[in-house]
Amino acid sequence: MNWLGIIGHQGQLNKIEMMFKKKRLPPVLLFNGPSGIGKKEISFRIIKSLFCQEDFKPCLTCSPCLQIREKSFPDFLELAPKGKGIIPIGDFEGKEIGTVRWLISSLSKGSFTGRYGVIIDGMDKISLEGQNALLKLIEEPPLDTQIIILSSNKAQIIPTILSRCFSLDFYPLKSEEVAHFLKQKKSEQAGFLSSLAGGSLEIALLLSQEKILNQFMDLVQDISCYLNEPSREDQGLNLNLIPLKNEVGLENFVNIMINMYRFFWQANIKQQKMSENFERIKIYDQEKIAKLIKILLALKQKSHHNLNINYYFKGMIYNLSQLNLFKTLS
Repeated sequence: MNWLGIIGHQGQLNKIEMMFKKKRLPPVLLFNGPSGIGKKEISFRIIKSLFCQEDFKPCLTCSPCLQIREKSFPDFLELAPKGKGIIPIGDFEGKEIGTVRWLISSLSKGSFTGRYGVIIDGMDKISLEGQNALLKLIEEPPLDTQIIILSSNKAQIIPTILSRCFSLDFYPLKSEEVAHFLKQKKSEQAGFLSSLAGGSLEIALLLSQEKILNQFMDLVQDISCYLNEPSREDQGLNLNLIPLKNEVGLENFVNIMINMYRFFWQANIKQQKMSENFERIKIYDQEKIAKLIKILLALKQKSHHNLNINYYFKGMIYNLSQLNLFKTLS
């Protein structure tokens, strides 16, 4: 298969290659792992290979390959999270495009080419009701239908679906792989940004935008100042996280904050000199960093569309500052 341009995941690619060669590709594949590491691009390569008109598949240039890239190929169907970060179940008639019931309804009809290629980008973003509605489809996919499910949190998928998929776990990319990718994009801070990306190409590209990087730097600075001087009565934590969260997505927002504070924590442990990018940010207490990372990890577990990130985040930071203040006074 043509994996040109795919970064990392060599073991997973070898398994997929072997299944293709033996013509034993399972009808339902589940790719689980962090977002932004290349799972989606790999799934698109597989779907393109099923419809590609050339011998070396996927060629990426024939009409089906180009149409699938543009998501206009008639026998390619995709479910992906909508505005609120979820994949809705949809109306009972299945007329609402991009919903669970729309997919089920579409696959009940005849295809143009004799087969379907399906990507469900975020099974963990579908409600319990929606997953149960998909169960029969997953158990008995239509003939000549390839379904690829993507997930960043396999624990949110019901066991009956998990048991009916061939699962491949994907892991964050190596820091040097991300740095190489950024250098190809002419980034002037490839090494520094790769240390904040957490193995995610998507996050690396987001942080390579100066505006977004500066917004996160300002946020980290504000939180750090608040935690460093919790006894100041006139010092409040006035944060509005919503615009930045909306720009990068809730999952990326939380992951970037975790990555930044892990960077601090590791630098403190190793007594490394801070990058000039962090000269204005001071955190004196290593224990505070560890606790803040735990807060962010807890927030990651609660990351869903109904979460009020401002209230949750400010409340947890306030509790952390008061805990440290109490320890100081006692």
